[in-house]
Amino acid sequence: PQDVPENGHGMQSIPNNPIFSCGNCLLMVLTLIVAIIVTALIVKATELQILNEEKDATIDSLATETDELKQKLKANENSIENLNSKIKVVNTDREDLDKLLENKESAITLLFTENKKSKESIKANLRDI
Repeated sequence: PQDVPENGHGMQSIPNNPIFSCGNCLLMVLTLIVAIIVTALIVKATELQILNEEKDATIDSLATETDELKQKLKANENSIENLNSKIKVVNTDREDLDKLLENKESAITLLFTENKKSKESIKANLRDI
């Protein structure tokens, strides 16, 4: 052990080694700065993690919405195809009805002409009587 010097009062004096020496203060300040930097990094990392989770949730919801819209689009395309098929059937029926109407008009014109000839024939026969 080291010899401890005596002071003038007969007591041994304690070596002067202050806690707040320049080197110790410098180390405390440096430790405080490092602690602040580490805390800031942890806080920033946490914020970024939360932001990433929010973006992932947004991407997932957009992907789900996109899938739903694709399904609706496909359903709409099927409906359009069905309606186009019905339109073709209706157009075919209309064309058939147009032809039938033309035939009926021709028949009516023919009957009208025959009726007119019959009336003239009857009038001619009545004159002869």
